[in-house]
Amino acid sequence: MLGRDGETALLDSLLQRAREGRGGGVVLHGEPGIGKTALLSYVEERATGFRMLRAVGVAPEADLPYATLHQLLLPALDAVDELPGPQAQALSVLFGRAHGTPPDPFLVGLSALSLLSLWAGERPVLCVIDDAHWADQPTLKTVAFVARRLDNEPVVVALAARADEGHDTDLPALRRMPLMGLKPDAARALLAGRRLSDGEQRRLLAVTGGNPLALLELAGREPHPEGAQQPPAMTEELQRSFLAKVMDRHAAELPLLKQIAADGSGSVDTVERAAAALRIPSDALHRAEIDELLTYDGTRARFRHPLIRSAVYHSASVHRRAAIHRALASAFDGQADQHRRAWHLGQAAAEHDERAAEELERSAEHAAQRGGPAAAMSAL
Repeated sequence: MLGRDGETALLDSLLQRAREGRGGGVVLHGEPGIGKTALLSYVEERATGFRMLRAVGVAPEADLPYATLHQLLLPALDAVDELPGPQAQALSVLFGRAHGTPPDPFLVGLSALSLLSLWAGERPVLCVIDDAHWADQPTLKTVAFVARRLDNEPVVVALAARADEGHDTDLPALRRMPLMGLKPDAARALLAGRRLSDGEQRRLLAVTGGNPLALLELAGREPHPEGAQQPPAMTEELQRSFLAKVMDRHAAELPLLKQIAADGSGSVDTVERAAAALRIPSDALHRAEIDELLTYDGTRARFRHPLIRSAVYHSASVHRRAAIHRALASAFDGQADQHRRAWHLGQAAAEHDERAAEELERSAEHAAQRGGPAAAMSAL
């Protein structure tokens, strides 16, 4: 597990505590592709001698009460009859094995705890829930109930969840471990054998924020030339995952966010002029609604994460991106902005465009004169 020494040490310590009869749990939080599932696989591989219970939350079942709990406890349900009568009845009714009045949540939590304790009688138990943000709320509340009572039970609970998506998985009884992008040394080790130059590796780190999945995905593609300003495209699945967060909270601001994503300069003045040309409201730049997505100092606005910028940019259709780039090109009207104006004209061109070609060639000449061969090559 490259670059995850702290995380693996915590998981190892949880397993060791369980071997000594003291349980506990953790929630791994992070963006898509950051390595949550890989860490769950790590703890499963390290859990030698443990009995395993696994579940994966899925969106279609996110509103079905106890659906994820049923999936998790299914291998242990043969032992339900060994529980005290009311607890056995509660789980049997809950999972459709018997008729009766639906049990109250406290009895469900107590029954789940007793079943796990019973199942851990001979060997420690590891409970793993991946994509826990899609687990139903009653299951999450039951897991929290159980986790608060594991001090003297050889049971480990490990959940993985995306940040800011689906249901809230900040469960007070479980330690929260946010996962960040890999640091440069770990990222370079991950990319070893990919035949990338130092400059290509630096650019990959910059555009991915150290996200392991994005690093591996983009390393296999033809790289943009150094100096290119458009964000690289991701797989549909990864792009959809990042875009879902934006759509969930900021759908109304998406046209403006596309403008910012296409800009690349971060200049609020430029974005506002281009937005006005396209009749896109830009007042959200001066309010707090999109602060979680952008860093903003009054003159410049940039996406906090490069992969969110990429997802937003590539969510626009080809025709819409062309219109955005044309508006941005018209917003750059000063001599100092020649390179950016030329680049946006080039991105807006759908066929042979002599004006764009002349601007790009002139930009390349100026870049070469200033000692910027990479920018010149990108323009050409």
